[in-house]
Amino acid sequence: MSQNIAKNKTSQIDLSIYIKSFLLLMKPRVMSLVLFTAMVGLLVAPNTVSFTTACLSLLAVAIGSGAAGALNMWYESDVDAVMSRTCLRPIPTGKVKREQALWFGIILSIVSIVMLYFSSNLISAILLAATIGFYFFIYTIWLKRKTAQNIVIGGASGALPPVIGWSIATGGVSIEPITMFLLIFFWTPSHFWALSLYKSNDYKKAKIPMLPITAGIESTKFNILLYALFMLPVSVAPFFVGFVSVIYLILSLAMTVYYINLCYELFKTKAASKSNLIARRIFVYSIFYLFFLFLIILFDNLLKFNEKLGFEKITNSFNKSEISKSLTTKNYNIKFNTNLDNSLRWTFYPEKNSLDLVPGEVRNVKFFIENRGNFESSGLATLNIKPASLNSYISKIGCFCYEKQSLKPKEKKEFLLTFFLDPKIKKNNKIKDISDIKLSFTFSKTN
Repeated sequence: MSQNIAKNKTSQIDLSIYIKSFLLLMKPRVMSLVLFTAMVGLLVAPNTVSFTTACLSLLAVAIGSGAAGALNMWYESDVDAVMSRTCLRPIPTGKVKREQALWFGIILSIVSIVMLYFSSNLISAILLAATIGFYFFIYTIWLKRKTAQNIVIGGASGALPPVIGWSIATGGVSIEPITMFLLIFFWTPSHFWALSLYKSNDYKKAKIPMLPITAGIESTKFNILLYALFMLPVSVAPFFVGFVSVIYLILSLAMTVYYINLCYELFKTKAASKSNLIARRIFVYSIFYLFFLFLIILFDNLLKFNEKLGFEKITNSFNKSEISKSLTTKNYNIKFNTNLDNSLRWTFYPEKNSLDLVPGEVRNVKFFIENRGNFESSGLATLNIKPASLNSYISKIGCFCYEKQSLKPKEKKEFLLTFFLDPKIKKNNKIKDISDIKLSFTFSKTN
């Protein structure tokens, strides 16, 4: 009896170790940063998607990141075995076989791309496939063991997640996610070269041509400083494209100046032991630096576009009659949701995501559409009202829906929805407890 219990406990332990090993193959730390930057790209985009779409799409991105990590570990298992930083990874320790890691990575890659295609759109799926492919084929197989510029060029794969997040919401790419891409792209070299300075013996043992080995310590310090200086214009780029407010500008400048100061301190230092300590500081700070830049972008946009959260601007002014009306008459919260056919490369979003409405009050809401594709395309919008029982009480005076809309490449259009809530709604006791109404507009592609 006791032997059976011991066997069961042992098998449970073995299974948990096995599962944990496969999770480690996915590089969870890298995956968390990828997921975070993709989430920021999704949340700050002008379009909104449903909670389910957002969750499934971000899960697909996370799985895709894990797939790239597993493929990387499969290919580099020989290198990982001789480096102190990586020798305890699942393959070198024998917890996972190389063939298992390979098939794990391949299956996850396919699952993530297909999942993102069906949960979001084709553009997002293509970008995720490009990210996985670039990281594995270009960086891991081609560049890493051949050139000291491996991390510079390979950094493009790590910079794509916020672009993917943006495309999930909009179905396309614009200048805003490009600025986020540049943040990660120019951040990557100084981050990894700082690591390579105090881990140079590891890279030398593994015969990986990192900059300290091929060009020397002093040249590496100079390049770290150089790329830190590049971060100065790159970090403020989101402000100059009108993507963020002055709050981001001030905070990003302060953080970047401190980053440059650290790198300059490293550049001036000649003693090897002290250089390694500063390099460690730069490596650790760079992680927090990038994380907080994206965090500021997120919060800055949520504050700037507070309608996306469903809040009304507190700066609105009300006269006494409006105040008294709101106190004596029930208000209904109208939420606007916009969706696009996966084949339409459009951006589609409302002026505000919600408003409070008194029955009988006529309101106007602007909707904006932009064709981000390179070809003319047409779409037809349909309207769905939830709860369905309120359908007869929404009266549309003017609406762009149910009419074919055509947009030329890069063309922008503005449409006006004019509607009111029928006062008869107050007489229906069956729906007296309902106060939230959702108007969902979906554009489908037409010939």
